[in-house]
Amino acid sequence: MDIRQTTRVFDEQAFVGGGYNDDYILAVGNRMILDRKRSPDSMIRKETSLMTKFFIVIFLFLSPSVGAQTGITIDNELFFRVVIPLVNKGHTATILAKGKSMIPFICDGDKVLLEKYERYKNGDVVLAHLSEGRYVLHRIVSLHNDSVALMGDGNLYGREYCPVDSLKALCRTMIGKKGNKISLDTDIQKSRVELWHACLSKREALLSSFTIPDDTFWENLFLSCIKLDRDIKVTIRPCYEIKEFEQEKNIISTESSNVDFSSLISLNESAEFLFNKMKGQNLCLDEVVGILLQEYDVEKSTATNDCLDLLTKWFSLGILKIVVV
Repeated sequence: MDIRQTTRVFDEQAFVGGGYNDDYILAVGNRMILDRKRSPDSMIRKETSLMTKFFIVIFLFLSPSVGAQTGITIDNELFFRVVIPLVNKGHTATILAKGKSMIPFICDGDKVLLEKYERYKNGDVVLAHLSEGRYVLHRIVSLHNDSVALMGDGNLYGREYCPVDSLKALCRTMIGKKGNKISLDTDIQKSRVELWHACLSKREALLSSFTIPDDTFWENLFLSCIKLDRDIKVTIRPCYEIKEFEQEKNIISTESSNVDFSSLISLNESAEFLFNKMKGQNLCLDEVVGILLQEYDVEKSTATNDCLDLLTKWFSLGILKIVVV
């Protein structure tokens, strides 16, 4: 999402209420003031004492036109000169996304939370300062030494290139229009992002009839891609392992600090066999089916259908990593 020329901070009276976290950005006239609701001693300025408990949100509009909406127009460079140091101190800034460059993962009208982060990785959604007054909220698609390539999830082509020190904030959380808080850093989201970027050639067609995607959309897209494209391969994420509980083999994530034993993913003999064979290998559908046929005496059509069902389930749970070769 390309943030150009203007940043509008709306009248605070329109957005009174509770916050999503402990940190707020107050819009008071043309001043940006930070107020920490639960830590009065940490308030940045005394002026905030008259505005406490307001629901504060920064609205970043990408369009340079002012239009009929009321608000205060602030130059991007001046605006982020205040916001970014606050994020660097550990505070969180909530901004409103406007535009189509990050769909289907961040849509027009969603809110995103910006936070401090020091080590970035491929796949991160970041706020980057590309040039004087130009900021974008895009995803890292390539990270090499001190240089970064960015691309919007909703863009058909074109990348932005910048040094790592141009990355100013990380976005790991968004808030949908219904107020639902969504982590952008789960394994399920990672699998969907990997699949979406593997389908770059199909992106224009997918976006031409775009609606907010649900679980069925992602499962159908996965099935379509893995059946038709041998260059799209899958593997098991390294963090997943098989553990035995009550004489049943189950898949769990070793990265989770709290294992949810109420939703363990149980495996039968053939699923356990495939899981172990796929670990550490990038395989297309035909290769997965071939592994199953070497071990079990079944018809190829049966093996293919069983593999599709199993892989789709693992994809929907974030267990599979999508790789393009």
